[in-house]
Amino acid sequence: MVERRVWDAEVPGSNPGTPTVINAGIVKRLNATLPRWRCGFDSRCPLQNDSNEQQRKEMHKNTPLLIAHRGDTISYPENTLEAFLSAFEKGADGVEMDIHLDGKEVIIVHNYLFNRKKTYPKLKDILKLIHSKGRVEIEVKALSIDILQPLKKVLDKFPKADFELTTSEIPLSSYIKQAFPIIPLGLILHDFFFQKWMTQEIVKQKLVGWGKMSKADRLHVPLTVLSQFGKDSLVRELHKAGFVIHSHINNTGEQGKELSDLSQWQVDQCTFDNIELISAKRST
Repeated sequence: MVERRVWDAEVPGSNPGTPTVINAGIVKRLNATLPRWRCGFDSRCPLQNDSNEQQRKEMHKNTPLLIAHRGDTISYPENTLEAFLSAFEKGADGVEMDIHLDGKEVIIVHNYLFNRKKTYPKLKDILKLIHSKGRVEIEVKALSIDILQPLKKVLDKFPKADFELTTSEIPLSSYIKQAFPIIPLGLILHDFFFQKWMTQEIVKQKLVGWGKMSKADRLHVPLTVLSQFGKDSLVRELHKAGFVIHSHINNTGEQGKELSDLSQWQVDQCTFDNIELISAKRST
């Protein structure tokens, strides 16, 4: 089982000053008592001081955490400060961004073959302005470990932030966890990893096995995979294995239904492309 190390002083009824190993399956219970900068698992922690937190807690009582994919891309260019600020202002629980290494700087840009003649936002500059507003999901898109030390220098400046580091580069995942043992790691799994001939049991074993081997805390599973291979029953099995489950809602006419499905299946968090999903949810 995936494990986390916390300090006994932070757990009611424990002996102060000595570390305790806990199973990841009970992390959600600890979220009720641990500050978010210690547990790092849920921006809905009751000690979060964001002024919109109470509204978001009520809104998402029975829905996943809503994380704006590359910010509010309906109103502003993706992966920009304006997009991130707008997403938080409109009620998103968090934002997602993509990072690469450009020389010695960690920059925010999606494409692997980005134009090196252009100027992109620096991660350190963006985090100064948004790190306290909610979840910041950072996808590490590098194809080598060279980015990890510069990234550590940046993230160490924000010890109280609610970060999640994600990657779809499976060989990189264990290196990320080694460099950032406290920050939750999300493993992004694409739908082409799962074939139609597979059974739900095979898919479950693959997800759990890859998650454990990659040292992941959270599994980012495509909605199509959840839908095809068990829906809520698959999510329950993955929860039993100690994983937080994440999915993604595409910018289509079905996004309201997709959010409803993910809520019914007890998916913990999701990214989404259209910020109007939040206002639509508020009106229901």
